Amino acid sequence: MSANNPNLQSDGLAQLARDEREIRLCLRERALHAVSNGIVIARCGVPECPIEYVNPAFERLTGLRAEGVVGHDALSLAAGALDDAAHAALADAIRARRAHTAVLARQDSDGQRRHVELGITPVDNELGEITHFIGVLTDVTQAYQRTRYLEHELTHDPLTGLANRKLLWERLEQALVVAQRNKSLVVVVLADLHGFKHINESWGHEAGDAVLKAVAGRLAEAARAADTVARLSADEFVLVLADQPSLRYAMRMIDRVHARLAQPVPYERASLPVAASVGVAVYPHDGGNAFDLVRCADIAMYHAKAAGGAKASFFSPDMKSTTESRHRLEAEMREALLHDEFFLVYQPRLSLRSGRVAGVEALLRWRHPQHGVLLPPSFLPEAEENGMAVPIGRWVFDEVCALMARLRDAGHGKLPVAMNASYRQFSEPNFVARVGEQLQRLGLAPDTLALELTEEALLRNRELSRELARQARALGLRLSIDHFGDGLTSLGELPSLAAANLTMTPGVVRDIVPDRAAAALTRALIDIAHNLDMTVVAASVETQGQTEFLRQHGCDEIQGHFYSGPLTAEALGALLEAEPH
Repeated sequence: MSANNPNLQSDGLAQLARDEREIRLCLRERALHAVSNGIVIARCGVPECPIEYVNPAFERLTGLRAEGVVGHDALSLAAGALDDAAHAALADAIRARRAHTAVLARQDSDGQRRHVELGITPVDNELGEITHFIGVLTDVTQAYQRTRYLEHELTHDPLTGLANRKLLWERLEQALVVAQRNKSLVVVVLADLHGFKHINESWGHEAGDAVLKAVAGRLAEAARAADTVARLSADEFVLVLADQPSLRYAMRMIDRVHARLAQPVPYERASLPVAASVGVAVYPHDGGNAFDLVRCADIAMYHAKAAGGAKASFFSPDMKSTTESRHRLEAEMREALLHDEFFLVYQPRLSLRSGRVAGVEALLRWRHPQHGVLLPPSFLPEAEENGMAVPIGRWVFDEVCALMARLRDAGHGKLPVAMNASYRQFSEPNFVARVGEQLQRLGLAPDTLALELTEEALLRNRELSRELARQARALGLRLSIDHFGDGLTSLGELPSLAAANLTMTPGVVRDIVPDRAAAALTRALIDIAHNLDMTVVAASVETQGQTEFLRQHGCDEIQGHFYSGPLTAEALGALLEAEPH
């Protein structure tokens, strides 16, 4: 009977086993079709390692059709998707029958660049022989893009998209290696924008950002693919011209760049003026490493700025000594603050009506350990440039407050004391507010302090000057315009400033007696100031003739050696005590 036939039972069990195997194979094949990873199976043991199977995800990730790759060498997958070194490494792994990972870069059907990680693993048979490779493909495009984005953020300026300091040094070092090998030149161009702070203060930071982006775009357009454009600091840019065949070739590019930087930047309905001082250093003539080249370009840039600005200057060795001298002067000024080398003297102002002292001006001096007593023109312009004008100005204000307290305690509390404020100093945020806070803390009347600002400084930024005047009036401070007459373009600004005093420039006062034109100008300045309710002060009055002319034409006060030179605080106190009460 069939139920008791052992052969029939054996055949049934074998068929059942085959059916189960087919079910498992079908299940595995469906799984291979369903997974999101690409799968590729290739056979080993022959020279070409032909592909035997790919799943649908493989087609989706690579853009290749199964009928176009099955039967072809597995290495053909990497054609155009790997660079030479990565392709060779993959071929070596296949020949050695070992696992390997590579990232393929291809364009998909939409033209988007896709990055796919391929991991291959050797597979052996029952005898332990490696007969196949299984490759698993994973889409890593998003991870790759995130990595590239983070790398870009770490090496590029977020506002302009240019290289930052870190990438600049890397690219410059690479350029030097290439130049050394090719016996070529590397040119470092450092550009510093003029008036950028003024644009920020007058037009706002959005306008400043627009200027920086425009400058960055112009530099990037001028550069070649091998060059590097970087933003070094707020308004400093560096252009690295790599592998230059000759200096003549580089100079033509520098001239074009400099001309482009001088073009105004359109902003809203205005054109913002832009200019730059440019310093140039050349490898190997000016330095053998990245740091030296950038430093030399920086020195050349400051030389261009000192020569009048908006120029291009090539580095030369003699510039280095000039720059070192400036750095030494800055260091000496810092030491002077620490060791009390600065001191003040006080020059009284005489009222031509009452014959009494009408006010005092504080004048800065520097008792230099090597050069003796220095007057402000020998060091303050450099202090204004390097920023030391701010801490020096704060020290002066502290000393002036101490004098004002002494005058108050001696019964002269209503005598106004004037101190000079440099452009760098009064451009500091909350300058007037800090002055007011200190006066209030010390119990000093605001109207006994006069801030003297030169006409030149006021004209540098009219909007800032008007705001300064508004804040000074609100606080009750006196505002005094010093050296008026150096630039009569500011006549229209006088009403908005509403200054208490106007001090005529010494050049006008010096020539009033022999020069009829100077005399007419002096009379006009006195009339203008009086019409604006301003007290007129004539500085540097040296003679009786000057004094009489000024008295006859309504000048209010004089200051100069004809009446008194600068005095110590003690001598000033004695002078005030000697006045008739």
